[in-house]
Order: sequence, then C-alpha cells, then structure tokens
Amino acid sequence: MDGARVTVAFDTGGTFTDVVVVSDDLRFAFAKELSTPRAPADAILAGVARGLESLGVGFAAVQAVRGATTMITNALIEAKGVRTALLTTAGFADVLEMRREHRYDNYDLQLELPEPYVPRHLRFGVAERIDHAGNVLEPLDERGVLATAEQLRANDVEAVAVCLLHSYREGGHERRVAEILREAAPDVAVTLSSEIAPEIREYERMSTAVINAYTQPIMAQHVAELTELLRARGFTGELTFMLSSGRTRAGEFVAERPAYALESGPAAGAMAASHVGRRAGRRRIISFDMGGTTAKVCVMPDGVPAIARSFEAARTRRFHVGSGHPVRLPTVDLLEVGAGGGSIARVDELGLIQVGPESAGAEPGPACYGNGGVEPTVTDANLLLGYLDSKSFLGGDMQISVDASRAAIERIAHRVEMDTVTAAWWIHSAVNGNMARALRVHVAERGVDARRFTLVSFGGAAGLHVARVAHEVGIREVICPPRAGVASAFGLLVAPPGIDAVVSRPGLLAAVDVAALAGDLGAALAEGQGVLDRMDVPREAIAPSLAADMRYRGQAMEIEVALPALPPPEPGLAERWLGDVRAAFERRYERLYGRTFSHLEVEVVNWRLAVVDSRESSLWVDDPIEDVPQGSREIYLPELQGFVDVAVQWRNALAPGWESSGPAVIQERESTVIVPPFAAARIDDARNLVLTLA
Repeated sequence: MDGARVTVAFDTGGTFTDVVVVSDDLRFAFAKELSTPRAPADAILAGVARGLESLGVGFAAVQAVRGATTMITNALIEAKGVRTALLTTAGFADVLEMRREHRYDNYDLQLELPEPYVPRHLRFGVAERIDHAGNVLEPLDERGVLATAEQLRANDVEAVAVCLLHSYREGGHERRVAEILREAAPDVAVTLSSEIAPEIREYERMSTAVINAYTQPIMAQHVAELTELLRARGFTGELTFMLSSGRTRAGEFVAERPAYALESGPAAGAMAASHVGRRAGRRRIISFDMGGTTAKVCVMPDGVPAIARSFEAARTRRFHVGSGHPVRLPTVDLLEVGAGGGSIARVDELGLIQVGPESAGAEPGPACYGNGGVEPTVTDANLLLGYLDSKSFLGGDMQISVDASRAAIERIAHRVEMDTVTAAWWIHSAVNGNMARALRVHVAERGVDARRFTLVSFGGAAGLHVARVAHEVGIREVICPPRAGVASAFGLLVAPPGIDAVVSRPGLLAAVDVAALAGDLGAALAEGQGVLDRMDVPREAIAPSLAADMRYRGQAMEIEVALPALPPPEPGLAERWLGDVRAAFERRYERLYGRTFSHLEVEVVNWRLAVVDSRESSLWVDDPIEDVPQGSREIYLPELQGFVDVAVQWRNALAPGWESSGPAVIQERESTVIVPPFAAARIDDARNLVLTLA
C-alpha cells in the first residue's frame, strides 16, 4: 500500500480499547485491546500498531486520529481528579455544597449526596459584583485575587475553577481573575465558568466549571502524551476527540475543556447507530450499546440522537435525578446502565442474585481473563453457558479460562444453593432484566412506543443479550451491523465536526434587541465557521441552526424550541421574526402539553446556535466474504431444557441473502450474537445481521 493514507479512530472504554483503521481506498482493519487505565495510551498505540500492520502501512501514513475516552468519567466516579479550588463572588462559596436544597428521595432518611470535588477550605470568595444586566456594581478586588493565589500555592492546588455572579452575562471580571492567577500562580490550571458554560443558573454553571477544573490537568496530560507518542512514530496529522454532543473537536480544545467530552464514547456509539439506521432505511431506532462496563440506550424517533442540554455525572444513585453533579453542557440524550460484561454478580441481603453496577473493568477484569480477577461477572456466566468460545475469543488472540469462570461462579452458586450452570443463567437473566427495565422506562419517559422501533445493537457484549432484552421489551427487529464489537470507534469516523454555542440573555421575547442578538450570534457563527475551516469543511457544507430555551413568564423551567431562521440584521424584519419565534414556541408547547396561553408573555432564557458539517458520511464496512466452514457447539437454552448443540456461523462467511432460524451462534472477531429459538436471522444488502423476533 505504498502512498496510502489512513485515518485512525479509537474508543478507550472501561474494559477494552477499540481501534478502527481505514485507508483512503476504503480498506479496514480492526483491533480490540484490554484497556490500560494507568497508561491509556499504551492500549491505544498497541491497537493502532496492530491495525496498521494489518493494512501494511506505518505510522507515517496516518493522516488523522480521532478518539473517545472514559478517562474523564472514571476520574469523577472514582473521585481521582486533581487538587482543585474554587474562587467565587464573596458570600457564594457554599453554593457548591448547598446545591438546590432538593432531596432526590424525600423518604430516604439516610439520603446520600455526592461530596463536592472542592472541599470547604479550598473555596475562596472575592469582593466584586456584576448584576443580571452585566453592569458592574462593585469593582473586582484585585488584591483579594492575589491573596487567593498565595493560598492556592500554599495548599498545593493544581487547578482552580472561577465562577463569579452573573458572569454568563459579562465575563470581564472572570477574565481579569484569570490574568492575575496565571501570572501569580502559573502552575495552576484555570477554568472560567463564563467560557465553559456561559448560562444562567449559578449552581449548574459552578458545578460544570469545577468538574472541568478537576479533570483538566489529567486530560491535558493525556492529550499531550498521546500526541507526543504519535509524533515520535511519524504521525503529522491532527488528533481530534468526540464531544458528548456527538461533534468532534481538536485535541487542544478537549485538553482545555474535558467537561465537553464526558460522554464521548457513548456519544460515538449513538452516532454509529444513527449511521447504521440510515443505511438500513430505518428512521425509528433505539441504539443498544453494551460493552465491558456499561450498557447505553439512546432513543432516536427521527433517526438522529436528540441533544440534552445538561446531565449528571457520578450519581450516587444511578437512576435518581439530583444524586449526581450537574453538567450544563450539550450531550447526546442517552441512558447508561451499570450492565456490561465485567459487571460483578453478588448475593444481596435477601439471598437473591444481583448484578452490577460494580464492574471488574480491565484490571483485574472477569475471572476468566486470568488477570487476578476472582469475582463472578457476566462474562464468566456467558462463558459457562457456552455463549462465548474460550478458543476463539478475540479471534483467538486472547485466551480465557472456563475453569476460572466456573470457580468464580461456584462461590456464588454455593450461597444460593444452586448448581453452577443455573447460577450462571440467573446472572445472565438478571443483567437482561436490568437492561430491559431501564430501556422500558427510558423509552416511556420520551413518550414513544418501543414496539414500533428497531433496535440497533453493538458493543462487545451486546450480541449475547440483545435478542432476549428486545423480546422482553416487545421489540421485534434487531440490527447488528458489521464489526459491531468496535462500532463506537467506527462512529468517530462518521460523526460530523461542529460546535455548539449559547448566548444567555434572559428576558421577555417582546423586548429582545434583535440587532444586538444578531451580532452576538453572528460572532458565534463566525467562530464556528473558523473551526470548521480548519477541519477542511467547505463553506457550502456548513449548516447553522438556531434554538431557544423558552417559557411563559412566571414559569420556573423552559423548553427548547427549534427556530426556523437566524435573526435578521435588518431592523425592519425584527418584528416579523419575533412573531415567528413566538409561533414556534406555541407549536412546541402545544405538542408537549396540549394547550397554549396566548394572553401570557413569553420569556427567552438562552439562544443556542449549532454550526455543523451537514454532509452525511457514506463510509461503510464491507469485509470480503471468506470461505470459513460452519462449526457447532453446545449452548444453554432454557426453552430446550439445557445444553443443545447448535450451528456456529462465522459472520465474514455470510453473504447478503443468507437466512437461518434460531437457535444459532453468529461469531466474528470482536463480538458474538446468540440467536435464540424464538428468532430468525438474515444478512441484508448492507451486510447487517438482522434478527426478527417472534
């Protein structure tokens, strides 16, 4: 492949790091490596080297590297960020701990709230005040900022979040604080809330800034180290990362603003599922991504992921809103469940088998991996049930032990007085039930009927569970794309670059200064066009879209409304445009709540601009069909009262038009699909494996 150029995508997960390498003549190579949490770049580079070797090229042929990572999320969950301080307006240092004084469970007398990432003695107040309109009521006490800098040095602080009152409206004081701190304490990383999340609502903005500061040195070091290691191997292109919103941005951006990439891996998976759905001609899809640590679900009524404007990190109660740290940034609207191949099974106080959310991760991993893990996991159960083949796991590159799995599950089987196989089936069934219940609730909360949707399944562990999860929820069609085990990394190759900007100007819609708003949004649009220019996106492909957070006057919360056009710069068109905005709001409000209130005034809280590459990728995996003989093995099927010998088909031997009734096993290097007796399987024209459930 002399002269060939390739693009690399990697997704660092909690258990495995997935890598996809594609050449400019559309040849693919894939790798799946155990993640290396203490040195994430090691697994990335090992996977990249394996992929490049498969294509017969070196690192110098790599023109772009695109990444997703769980590093930031893990640092928050494990509370292993850097020593962080908070500087805020005097009198507001306790907002971070007071939160919104909301109890997410009114009847729990032992309510557990997450500990702030900044302890009380590292929260500092400084005299200053800007009002809601951006007027300076009290000048910034610069000597007080200098005194704080001395405190930062004395306490060995590595990062500081700055969140001053109403800085979303006017960030001048915050910028001056940053100048002083960077001069007086140059080794301390500074995060400004007015740059990270310039939106109204003090607590959410403060929490987002703190989370960014808490993880910024970690991500900055990772990006710098990975870039240096790639450069040392001859890479001269650009390193980019997936954001939680499904956009891609340069590594330098994520190094400074890691909070934007908290959900980068799940977002990449959702983008891959959307791409699969379009290729298959399906618009109503639900993505189901199950890896080694978690399962992720995303509902797409129109074939594209919905974008939420906030989410919570590191919840103390996984399904309880209010039990985590709020992050006020755009993210793909998805649900994560602590259900993956590494999820640990245990016996609860009632003597019942429970699974997750704790995971064995990559270190030590499931017992069968032989890395020191002894706890029984979902992967161990699947191996004992015959769903995984110890000799062909990861194409035979990784040896796993049936005996180690049996020993781990025997420990739990003894406690519940079951034989080992029955205990393994209970573990498998329990995790299926966890995922089905979570999926059912998530879909219902979005007001759609899951039975009218197609489930797009991917991730290393998904195929082992998806048919039974879908059957329990009532979904009749499942699509498993080619190379489903590394689909999230593939999603990085088809996701569009872009930026999301927000202008927070709370006030009555009728009083909006349309010319000033057009100027603010025009500046944001120019910034977005500049970002996409640097990513070689043609100007004619750049598509801006506008939305607004709106409510009736007097309401506490707002709804997001897509708007038909950007504000006109011409004064004569302002009134008509404002009328169109109100009409769009009332249409959206009526769809949600069944009525409108034409006599009430309307308020706008935020204006949101998205600037995105509108071109749809046509990239697709089309592995050559190989002549691989069919095999067989025994798998456990409760419908047939035990172990049954079933056909094992290798995925890359199946051509479009192939059909089979269950039970069967469909295997490829990175994943395996179990076709139960109540399902039929076929290969469609796009080489998807399609399951139809009775």
